[in-house]
Amino acid sequence: MPYRRLPNTDRARIRAIETAVNHMRDTIYYAPVISPDMMTKAERLLYQFRIACDNYLANLEKQLEFSRSSVYQNRLMTARMYVSHFIMVFNMCVKRNEFKASDRTYYSMPEDMSEVPDLSSDVAVLKWCENVIKGERARTARGGSPVYNPTMAKVAVYYDLFNEQYQQHNELKKMTEESLRRVSDMRPQVDAMILEMWNSIERYFADKTGEERLNSCRDYGVVYYYRKGEKTD
Repeated sequence: MPYRRLPNTDRARIRAIETAVNHMRDTIYYAPVISPDMMTKAERLLYQFRIACDNYLANLEKQLEFSRSSVYQNRLMTARMYVSHFIMVFNMCVKRNEFKASDRTYYSMPEDMSEVPDLSSDVAVLKWCENVIKGERARTARGGSPVYNPTMAKVAVYYDLFNEQYQQHNELKKMTEESLRRVSDMRPQVDAMILEMWNSIERYFADKTGEERLNSCRDYGVVYYYRKGEKTD
Protein backbone atom coordinates (compact mmCIF):
# COMPACT_ATOMS: atom_id res chain seq x y z
CA MET A 1 0.00 0.00 0.00
CA PRO A 2 1.56 3.36 -0.99
CA TYR A 3 2.17 5.92 1.72
CA ARG A 4 2.26 9.70 1.92
CA ARG A 5 5.28 11.71 2.86
CA LEU A 6 5.38 15.45 3.35
CA PRO A 7 7.82 17.38 1.13
CA ASN A 8 11.32 17.74 2.54
CA THR A 9 12.57 20.59 0.31
CA ASP A 10 11.29 24.14 -0.01
CA ARG A 11 10.74 23.75 -3.74
CA ALA A 12 8.63 20.65 -3.11
CA ARG A 13 6.66 22.49 -0.41
CA ILE A 14 5.83 25.29 -2.82
CA ARG A 15 4.88 22.79 -5.52
CA ALA A 16 2.58 20.89 -3.14
CA ILE A 17 0.54 23.95 -2.17
CA GLU A 18 0.69 25.43 -5.66
CA THR A 19 -0.67 22.26 -7.28
CA ALA A 20 -3.67 22.11 -4.95
CA VAL A 21 -4.41 25.83 -5.27
CA ASN A 22 -4.09 25.84 -9.05
CA HIS A 23 -6.25 22.73 -9.44
CA MET A 24 -8.96 24.34 -7.33
CA ARG A 25 -8.78 27.48 -9.47
CA ASP A 26 -8.99 25.48 -12.69
CA THR A 27 -12.05 23.50 -11.57
CA ILE A 28 -15.03 24.69 -13.63
CA TYR A 29 -17.47 23.88 -10.84
CA TYR A 30 -16.94 24.18 -7.12
CA ALA A 31 -16.17 20.96 -5.28
CA PRO A 32 -15.43 21.17 -1.55
CA VAL A 33 -12.11 19.35 -1.88
CA ILE A 34 -10.60 22.27 0.00
CA SER A 35 -12.74 24.74 1.92
CA PRO A 36 -12.81 28.40 0.83
CA ASP A 37 -11.22 29.41 4.13
CA MET A 38 -8.40 26.88 3.70
CA MET A 39 -7.95 28.00 0.11
CA THR A 40 -7.54 31.64 1.19
CA LYS A 41 -5.01 30.71 3.88
CA ALA A 42 -3.10 28.48 1.46
CA GLU A 43 -2.88 31.21 -1.20
CA ARG A 44 -1.62 33.76 1.31
CA LEU A 45 0.92 31.37 2.82
CA LEU A 46 2.10 30.29 -0.63
CA TYR A 47 2.71 33.92 -1.59
CA GLN A 48 4.61 34.68 1.64
CA PHE A 49 6.69 31.50 1.55
CA ARG A 50 7.63 31.93 -2.09
CA ILE A 51 8.83 35.49 -1.41
CA ALA A 52 10.84 34.30 1.60
CA CYS A 53 12.49 31.53 -0.47
CA ASP A 54 13.21 33.88 -3.38
CA ASN A 55 14.80 36.41 -1.01
CA TYR A 56 17.00 33.72 0.51
CA LEU A 57 18.16 32.44 -2.89
CA ALA A 58 18.82 36.00 -4.12
CA ASN A 59 20.88 36.83 -1.00
CA LEU A 60 22.79 33.56 -1.25
CA GLU A 61 23.63 34.26 -4.88
CA LYS A 62 24.89 37.76 -3.99
CA GLN A 63 27.06 36.33 -1.23
CA LEU A 64 28.56 33.63 -3.46
CA GLU A 65 29.07 36.03 -6.35
CA PHE A 66 30.92 38.46 -4.07
CA SER A 67 33.21 35.76 -2.61
CA ARG A 68 34.00 34.48 -6.13
CA SER A 69 34.72 37.93 -7.54
CA SER A 70 38.20 38.70 -8.85
CA VAL A 71 38.65 41.55 -6.34
CA TYR A 72 37.87 39.33 -3.35
CA GLN A 73 39.95 36.41 -4.57
CA ASN A 74 42.93 38.59 -5.56
CA ARG A 75 43.01 40.34 -2.19
CA LEU A 76 42.71 37.01 -0.38
CA MET A 77 45.52 35.50 -2.46
CA THR A 78 47.80 38.50 -1.88
CA ALA A 79 47.19 38.60 1.88
CA ARG A 80 47.83 34.84 2.07
CA MET A 81 51.05 35.18 0.08
CA TYR A 82 52.46 38.00 2.20
CA VAL A 83 51.65 36.47 5.58
CA SER A 84 53.01 33.07 4.53
CA HIS A 85 56.22 34.68 3.21
CA PHE A 86 56.62 36.66 6.43
CA ILE A 87 56.35 33.49 8.53
CA MET A 88 58.76 31.62 6.24
CA VAL A 89 61.33 34.44 6.47
CA PHE A 90 60.94 34.60 10.24
CA ASN A 91 61.48 30.84 10.55
CA MET A 92 64.59 31.10 8.34
CA CYS A 93 65.93 33.77 10.71
CA VAL A 94 65.33 31.41 13.64
CA LYS A 95 67.15 28.64 11.76
CA ARG A 96 70.11 30.98 11.20
CA ASN A 97 70.07 31.87 14.93
CA GLU A 98 69.24 35.49 14.14
CA PHE A 99 66.06 35.17 16.20
CA LYS A 100 65.27 32.90 19.12
CA ALA A 101 62.81 30.03 18.82
CA SER A 102 61.03 31.50 21.84
CA ASP A 103 60.30 34.62 19.74
CA ARG A 104 57.63 32.58 17.97
CA THR A 105 55.38 33.01 20.98
CA TYR A 106 55.00 36.69 20.06
CA TYR A 107 53.10 35.49 17.00
CA SER A 108 50.96 32.96 18.90
CA MET A 109 53.07 30.11 17.50
CA PRO A 110 54.54 27.21 19.48
CA GLU A 111 58.31 27.50 19.91
CA ASP A 112 58.90 24.41 17.75
CA MET A 113 56.59 25.48 14.91
CA SER A 114 58.94 25.68 11.94
CA GLU A 115 56.30 25.33 9.23
CA VAL A 116 53.80 27.79 7.79
CA PRO A 117 50.39 27.22 9.45
CA ASP A 118 47.33 26.17 7.50
CA LEU A 119 46.13 29.20 5.51
CA SER A 120 43.52 27.45 3.40
CA SER A 121 40.55 29.36 4.83
CA ASP A 122 39.72 33.06 4.72
CA VAL A 123 39.45 33.17 8.52
CA ALA A 124 42.89 31.57 8.92
CA VAL A 125 44.48 34.18 6.65
CA LEU A 126 42.95 37.00 8.70
CA LYS A 127 43.92 35.38 12.00
CA TRP A 128 47.56 34.88 11.03
CA CYS A 129 47.84 38.36 9.55
CA GLU A 130 46.63 39.70 12.89
CA ASN A 131 49.07 37.43 14.77
CA VAL A 132 51.97 38.62 12.63
CA ILE A 133 51.10 42.32 12.95
CA LYS A 134 50.55 42.15 16.71
CA GLY A 135 53.56 39.88 17.30
CA GLU A 136 56.00 41.89 15.20
CA ARG A 137 55.04 45.10 16.95
CA ALA A 138 55.46 43.50 20.37
CA ARG A 139 58.80 41.85 19.51
CA THR A 140 60.39 44.94 17.94
CA ALA A 141 59.09 47.12 20.79
CA ARG A 142 61.32 45.01 23.07
CA GLY A 143 64.37 45.65 20.93
CA GLY A 144 64.08 42.82 18.39
CA SER A 145 65.22 43.41 14.82
CA PRO A 146 62.34 43.69 12.34
CA VAL A 147 61.67 41.12 9.65
CA TYR A 148 62.30 42.39 6.11
CA ASN A 149 61.08 41.28 2.71
CA PRO A 150 58.24 41.33 3.51
CA THR A 151 57.96 43.75 6.38
CA MET A 152 55.13 43.71 8.87
CA ALA A 153 53.90 46.99 7.31
CA LYS A 154 53.45 45.23 3.96
CA VAL A 155 51.50 42.43 5.63
CA ALA A 156 49.35 45.07 7.36
CA VAL A 157 48.54 46.82 4.07
CA TYR A 158 47.32 43.65 2.38
CA TYR A 159 45.56 42.53 5.54
CA ASP A 160 43.58 45.79 5.58
CA LEU A 161 42.69 45.46 1.90
CA PHE A 162 41.44 41.90 2.32
CA ASN A 163 39.74 42.57 5.64
CA GLU A 164 37.70 45.32 3.97
CA GLN A 165 36.41 42.78 1.45
CA TYR A 166 35.87 40.16 4.14
CA GLN A 167 33.72 42.51 6.23
CA GLN A 168 31.55 43.28 3.20
CA HIS A 169 31.23 39.56 2.57
CA ASN A 170 30.26 39.09 6.23
CA GLU A 171 27.43 41.60 5.85
CA LEU A 172 26.12 39.68 2.84
CA LYS A 173 26.46 36.45 4.80
CA LYS A 174 24.39 37.91 7.66
CA MET A 175 21.67 38.91 5.18
CA THR A 176 21.69 35.37 3.79
CA GLU A 177 21.48 33.82 7.25
CA GLU A 178 18.64 36.14 8.26
CA SER A 179 16.63 35.33 5.12
CA LEU A 180 17.26 31.61 5.68
CA ARG A 181 16.03 31.99 9.26
CA ARG A 182 12.76 33.46 7.95
CA VAL A 183 12.35 30.50 5.61
CA SER A 184 13.13 28.05 8.44
CA ASP A 185 10.64 29.75 10.75
CA MET A 186 7.90 29.37 8.13
CA ARG A 187 8.49 25.70 7.34
CA PRO A 188 6.45 24.26 10.27
CA GLN A 189 3.50 26.46 9.26
CA VAL A 190 3.85 25.42 5.62
CA ASP A 191 4.09 21.73 6.52
CA ALA A 192 1.01 22.04 8.73
CA MET A 193 -0.90 23.63 5.85
CA ILE A 194 0.15 20.88 3.43
CA LEU A 195 -0.90 18.21 5.93
CA GLU A 196 -4.27 19.89 6.46
CA MET A 197 -4.85 20.20 2.71
CA TRP A 198 -3.84 16.61 1.98
CA ASN A 199 -6.11 15.31 4.73
CA SER A 200 -8.98 17.32 3.26
CA ILE A 201 -8.25 16.03 -0.24
CA GLU A 202 -8.10 12.40 0.89
CA ARG A 203 -11.35 12.75 2.84
CA TYR A 204 -13.11 14.13 -0.21
CA PHE A 205 -12.05 11.17 -2.38
CA ALA A 206 -12.50 8.55 0.36
CA ASP A 207 -15.38 6.91 -1.54
CA LYS A 208 -13.04 5.96 -4.41
CA THR A 209 -10.71 2.98 -4.22
CA GLY A 210 -7.32 1.86 -5.51
CA GLU A 211 -5.48 3.80 -8.16
CA GLU A 212 -8.59 5.83 -8.99
CA ARG A 213 -8.52 7.36 -5.52
CA LEU A 214 -4.75 7.85 -5.56
CA ASN A 215 -4.82 9.53 -8.97
CA SER A 216 -7.62 11.87 -7.91
CA CYS A 217 -5.56 12.90 -4.90
CA ARG A 218 -2.41 13.22 -7.00
CA ASP A 219 -4.22 15.72 -9.22
CA TYR A 220 -4.34 17.98 -6.16
CA GLY A 221 -0.66 17.49 -5.37
CA VAL A 222 -0.71 14.64 -2.84
CA VAL A 223 2.50 12.64 -3.25
CA TYR A 224 2.51 8.89 -2.71
CA TYR A 225 5.47 6.56 -2.50
CA TYR A 226 5.59 2.82 -3.06
CA ARG A 227 7.73 0.71 -0.82
CA LYS A 228 10.54 -1.28 -2.36
CA GLY A 229 9.14 -4.22 -4.31
CA GLU A 230 5.60 -2.89 -4.12
CA LYS A 231 3.79 -2.70 -7.47
CA THR A 232 1.03 -0.43 -8.66
CA ASP A 233 -2.25 -1.88 -9.91
